Amino acid sequence: MDDSRDPDGPRTTPDGTPDERLLGKDEMNLAEFPITLLADRKGVSIIVREVPTRDEQTGKMVLRKVTVSGSELYGLPSAQDNLILLGLIYLTKRANNFRERRVEFSRSEIIRVLGWPDSGQSYTRIELSLKRWANVFVLYENAWWEKPRQTYSSKGFGIIDDFEIHDGSAVRSSGALKSNIAWNEVFFQSLEAGFVRTIDLKLLLRLRYPSSQQMYRFLGKHFYHSPTLTLDLRTFACEHVGLDRGYKDNGKLKEKLQPAIEELEGIGFLEPMSREDRYAKVGPGQWTITLRRRADLELADDPIDAAPLSGPEPTEQEKALIERGVTPATAAELALAHPADRIAAKVEVFDWLVDRKDRRVSKNPAGYLAESIRKDYALPRGFESEAHRRERAAALEEQRRKVEEARRKAAEEQRARDDVDAARVRAYWDGLSAPGRERLQAEALASPALAFLVKRYRAQKDPEAAARSLRTILDGYILELLDAKASR
Repeated sequence: MDDSRDPDGPRTTPDGTPDERLLGKDEMNLAEFPITLLADRKGVSIIVREVPTRDEQTGKMVLRKVTVSGSELYGLPSAQDNLILLGLIYLTKRANNFRERRVEFSRSEIIRVLGWPDSGQSYTRIELSLKRWANVFVLYENAWWEKPRQTYSSKGFGIIDDFEIHDGSAVRSSGALKSNIAWNEVFFQSLEAGFVRTIDLKLLLRLRYPSSQQMYRFLGKHFYHSPTLTLDLRTFACEHVGLDRGYKDNGKLKEKLQPAIEELEGIGFLEPMSREDRYAKVGPGQWTITLRRRADLELADDPIDAAPLSGPEPTEQEKALIERGVTPATAAELALAHPADRIAAKVEVFDWLVDRKDRRVSKNPAGYLAESIRKDYALPRGFESEAHRRERAAALEEQRRKVEEARRKAAEEQRARDDVDAARVRAYWDGLSAPGRERLQAEALASPALAFLVKRYRAQKDPEAAARSLRTILDGYILELLDAKASR
């Protein structure tokens, strides 16, 4: 029997077909307190997780605290960096069964493990992740479990001491020079000591939400002791899953946890429960959450179906991102971390840039779109959003409506004045005797103010047209008389 065979390597089922699982290892200190953000967040330079608890050995209350600081240049690690870290742990286990801190690999191997597209974007993302992990410092205060000593300790260390990236670009006589990393000694000692748990990476990678992935890791560790867990809601959500502590309302925490819970219910990991059974109020502003294991999928005897696992349908924001080339996992990460209106606005800008064949979206369109959401890029010169166009069109329409309304009102007022003037003229004319009308007509035809109209009247050949012209002259003259009388 060959004892060197990796028990977590490729498997076959009893009928000889390949097992669809990809069994890796999860370091359980990382499963307890996430040392990454759920999504990239601009302006966040430190992560703090802390839980007051009673020490089982001393019986005293202690504060277990984890503080993560990252590089200002590369930022704190996020959910995607977590996946890359698990991929590196998997490759280390496969390469030397945790016997050597330094492990060789190629980025294409990590890409295959994670199921990412073999593209420049994936290679660049892995390089960024290595830079982040090499610059991260994690301080555990009464929170780092040492398996050999069976006790918690306080330690500060990084995750990766150093790395080299070659991926076969340099060639020696012995062949291609591979990339490599050296794990930090403290972290590697935990791997070496076996404080790890077998985990199905394929199942983990099918989970769309980063919160689902972290919840799956934490619960998988604790369901080993009990199939039902009742935990403080805020502690579970913020310290163990990684939600933002800024959510002061317990209802908001429940809302943020719900997509992950539904996804884990959908794959058969969590037992579905009513909201009343899931949550219980235990004091002013204090709630608990109960989670019950339905099946330990990562250790199941039956192979996992290669078909996509069931779960909640992608949101409209996720669909819009996926349609534009963003991976489903990244789309879910972005939709969970950023407001829907920001995503919609950046998608609109992206489409505008694509229509204009802008160089910013020529090389890596999906990567640009994701980064524009994460970093909230400023609007490009010349861009006008659909909402702004609608507002501008609405403003122009309102202006046009007001002008038309003013014209209509002015016309109505003029007609009213004309009607009043016509009534005054008729009353004055009707009050004249025949001689008086003759005198008024003679005066009107001799009026200098009406000379132009009189000239046109005298030139008329058509009797009907001449009569209308005369009527206009007489009406105008009468109005002059009436207005002059009214002003005296």
